[in-house]
Amino acid sequence: MKIVLRILLLSGFLGAFAEAQAQEYYDYGFEKSYGVDVRDTSDTSLDKAWVGGMNNCQFSPIKLNNDEYDDLFVFDRHGDKILTFTNKGFKNEIGYEYAPEYEAYFPALHDWAILKDYNNDGKRDIFTYSLGGIRVFKNIGGHEPEFRLEVYPYIRSLQGSSYTNLFLTEVDYPAICDLDNDGDLDILTFWSLGTFVQEHINQSMEKYGTADSLDYIKTSDCWGYFAESEESNQIFMDTCINPVPLIPKNIEDERHTGSTFLVHDFDADDDKDLLLGDIDYPDLIYLTNGGTVDSARIVHQDTMFPGNTKKLNLYSFPVSNYIDVDNDGVMDLLVSPFDPLQDRSNHHESSWLYLNKGADNDPEFHYETNQFLQDEMLDFGAGASPVLFDYNRDGLMDLVVGNFGYLDSTYYNDAYTLQCEYRSQLALLENTGTPDDPSFKLIDADFGGLTEFMLQAIDPAFGDLDGDGDPDMLVGNAEGTIYSFENISSGRIATFELRSTRFLDIDVGHFSTPQLIDLTDNDLPDLVIGKRNGTISYYQNEGTPAKPAFTWVTDSLGGVDVRNPNLSYYGFSNPCFFRDQYDSLRLFVGSEFGHIFYYKNIEDNLAEGDFSLVEKMYLYIDEGDRSAIAIHDLNSDDYPDMILGNYRGGINYFQGSDPPPYGIEDYAVFKEIDVKLFPNPASEKLNIQIDGAENLKGRIQIIDMHGNVLKELDFVQNKTVKLDVSIYDRGIYICRFIITDGSRWIPVKNKKIVITKNP
Repeated sequence: MKIVLRILLLSGFLGAFAEAQAQEYYDYGFEKSYGVDVRDTSDTSLDKAWVGGMNNCQFSPIKLNNDEYDDLFVFDRHGDKILTFTNKGFKNEIGYEYAPEYEAYFPALHDWAILKDYNNDGKRDIFTYSLGGIRVFKNIGGHEPEFRLEVYPYIRSLQGSSYTNLFLTEVDYPAICDLDNDGDLDILTFWSLGTFVQEHINQSMEKYGTADSLDYIKTSDCWGYFAESEESNQIFMDTCINPVPLIPKNIEDERHTGSTFLVHDFDADDDKDLLLGDIDYPDLIYLTNGGTVDSARIVHQDTMFPGNTKKLNLYSFPVSNYIDVDNDGVMDLLVSPFDPLQDRSNHHESSWLYLNKGADNDPEFHYETNQFLQDEMLDFGAGASPVLFDYNRDGLMDLVVGNFGYLDSTYYNDAYTLQCEYRSQLALLENTGTPDDPSFKLIDADFGGLTEFMLQAIDPAFGDLDGDGDPDMLVGNAEGTIYSFENISSGRIATFELRSTRFLDIDVGHFSTPQLIDLTDNDLPDLVIGKRNGTISYYQNEGTPAKPAFTWVTDSLGGVDVRNPNLSYYGFSNPCFFRDQYDSLRLFVGSEFGHIFYYKNIEDNLAEGDFSLVEKMYLYIDEGDRSAIAIHDLNSDDYPDMILGNYRGGINYFQGSDPPPYGIEDYAVFKEIDVKLFPNPASEKLNIQIDGAENLKGRIQIIDMHGNVLKELDFVQNKTVKLDVSIYDRGIYICRFIITDGSRWIPVKNKKIVITKNP
């Protein structure tokens, strides 16, 4: 039975929808689906095929459905994607089932997230990165989790005579644990200049007799009396700030570049030991605490951790989490990369699991897998760019997936910085289903043998370029050029042979993503190419079926530009033109931050003029960075289906459906919601108050008149949000309130903001 998540509002609102007055609808509806069967080369069904891949993850246990065993929260910092899994295993068994319906219960997070129960109420709260520090969401849910922003913008700690920000960088993963064994959560992290570890002790138990406060005091600038080199992962023991740094000369002028902490009493002596991960290094260092609960002192380092089993090799920057994965009552070790850079890990083998055959405080780790959860997914390493074409001419559309690449080799440059080289491949999944019920099987992980060319970021396009009736292939790549391949098969199954490494001498700069599509309706395939700068180049075919002649028309087709200039110089446009049921051209474009741009009014604007931009984030679908789209009616129901790739290396399947209504803010069900802004006009501070939104999970967005989201804030019930608007130029802006139905974010109310400037 197919599992389908409908992209509609919460089911409780359906009755009210019947009374809705709005008459406008989206052009297409899509329902996220996990039921289309996918099998690997051994004919094993992949239960999590369409989850979307995993790259650099952090893991935390949490009760999602309040049954016997802890469920699993996964945060992938590549795209800031939350994944939730319910625990369906029994004792001594690993059995996680993807449960995306819980993802909407979590607020927007970025960089890192640690789930810990700070107030001892049995529900895990969220500690997560805030600019230069830590913010906290309190779990106030009942049967299901529900989070309220409790500490913002960051935790403060008494440092000297005043409470100041407990500073943290985005490349540091702190330890949040009970260091002094008094029942509340303390914090360890490197200090702002690096090298030494700061200890911040929670005073909640001492002051109030309960653990429900986050009241910190800095008690040490050199927890453990050790220092870490900033040009390597070398550890120096018996050194401290007192107050002058007593550190070896060769680390005096070094800067802190990022580390990860896992703190636990691994040797059952009541004090806390440390597992340390470091940027640019592939493994963990185990630091033994030979001190006391009140005075930690690192006395030994183990660089061969975990020992007597397969050694960890993550290439760069491991982050470790201690979780009972197999329901045996003993915590196991999960390790994944923490590097924020997108080209610094072995992405498809980036989830290492060591099962613990010992005890929590006397572990005996045994390597289990380096693809925990990933081995049940379609995961193509770094990046996934899907394209549909009938490779065996059986009338069913098959699936080819390009990628940024699989890790090939690593080395350190002259600055001793880790560099990773990748090789791209095409994966072929044959459609083994029927016209009404697609299913796929992985046939070839290196379709066309493109590995030998050592390309990166390959993106295929298919079309008949020589008039012989079979599809040929063009391949874009990170260099911005196009490789061309002729289909030399004498039978039905496509076989490709290289014809040119610089097709038509085309060079669009970087990251060419071609598509062959008949734009001029003359039965000849034209060539469009997305690229890193976010625009689309267009070459019109003025030749014949047997001898195409592509003529450059423009490097800015239709005025398409999918960049978000507030966040990046780049857009990584990935175009998908298609024709609707009326034979009108439509365009979806993937982008760097995962948003799907939708354009209409194309035919009359091919030579000059702009396409009509309908949506910058179609249906609020967001599955992670570097979105890439394939569109086709795969089940013969007259609705186009969508396969969506992302930089986590995975793909999602969206089944076509009835288009959902547009203009949701006019619905009667939302008339009671009121967005109040005061003062408005505003010059410095703006207060945002939302009434009538009780029990809704929402966010507040500040949007400029070009549609760019300048800021996103978490909506907290019964609380006025204060916003500094002095940083914005004078003009008119929009305050938008959006809610989630569990699968997408939906705009509910818009309110105009007028920003003035003081004379």
